[in-house]
Amino acid sequence: MMDLNKHREAATAGRFSAQYADGEIAHLRHMIRCVNRDGAMNADYWRARMERLQFDADLLPQQRDCVKALMRELEAMSTQLHECLDVA
Repeated sequence: MMDLNKHREAATAGRFSAQYADGEIAHLRHMIRCVNRDGAMNADYWRARMERLQFDADLLPQQRDCVKALMRELEAMSTQLHECLDVA
């Protein structure tokens, strides 16, 4: 798993490229869905990764839309998980 410090280091050298952002978005999509299936999600970590990508990358409009959709998906999963834990 990539450390957020690596993101910060890359950002100080220059903003992430759209191509790098594509790879990061694909990774985030995959991990959020896999982690949710396993039931062990650290929503704060994944939220921070997406926020860092939004801040550090020159995202194309469709990439921004994708990150926003992933953020909504993460929030929905996080809410659902909290509701399940509250019932238990």
